[in-house]
Amino acid sequence: MKTRLEDITFLLLVRLDSIERLENLKSTVKTLLRHFVTNIYILESDTYDKKILRAMLSKKVKYRFIVDSDPILFKTSYFNIMLKDVSTKFVSIVDSDIAIDPIVIINAVEKLRSNEIDVVYPYNGQCFNVSEGLKALYFIRKNINVLYDNICKMELLYKYNLVGGIFLANTQKMIQSGKENEMYYGWGNEDFDRFWRFIIKNLRIYRSANCLFHLCHPRFENSNYRSKKQSDISNKEISNKISEFKVSTWK
Repeated sequence: MKTRLEDITFLLLVRLDSIERLENLKSTVKTLLRHFVTNIYILESDTYDKKILRAMLSKKVKYRFIVDSDPILFKTSYFNIMLKDVSTKFVSIVDSDIAIDPIVIINAVEKLRSNEIDVVYPYNGQCFNVSEGLKALYFIRKNINVLYDNICKMELLYKYNLVGGIFLANTQKMIQSGKENEMYYGWGNEDFDRFWRFIIKNLRIYRSANCLFHLCHPRFENSNYRSKKQSDISNKEISNKISEFKVSTWK
């Protein structure tokens, strides 16, 4: 029996730069549809509409395509565009390359519904990279326990604790915190920027105890800094947020 999560909208942004991206997105969306009665909003942006994703998606998914000849995917700008269309009390930004534990999602929404929590990160900061072999097994079994049972065979995506991949929030609280910071153009520290702003704005944050899984894919220009200039801007912006946090704690 599906769990009713009609008071939340899951936002996914995608540019299909590889078949692996398409497979990962398909798995993530099917997991949401298999377990929940909810709202899923996907925005695809590329030089032209290949109509592949449009044809594959369930009619239950809201889909939008925006023509964009820029090779860099302006993630923060696109998520702000999507946020304008969200009418539910809660919202979740979801990476198309993660494996979602349905139980953890249910618990996260319940935390938000309690009105005692504003933002939920449904994992502890550790994100394990799922290899091609394990990913194939996960796609076949369609069960997150496949990944939990084989965690010893995986490596962390990054050695430090993360705040990206997925989070759930009160929609108005997120908008009031400044939405997405469009100073970040392309791949960068936008996830950390968002996290620090939540703290500076005194939003009540909850983190789950479990880990997160990242479904592997080739890494092209939208999975790395496009230039040293972009890296410098990103690092400066996040440094400013940390400085703001320090000032706010002194008051």
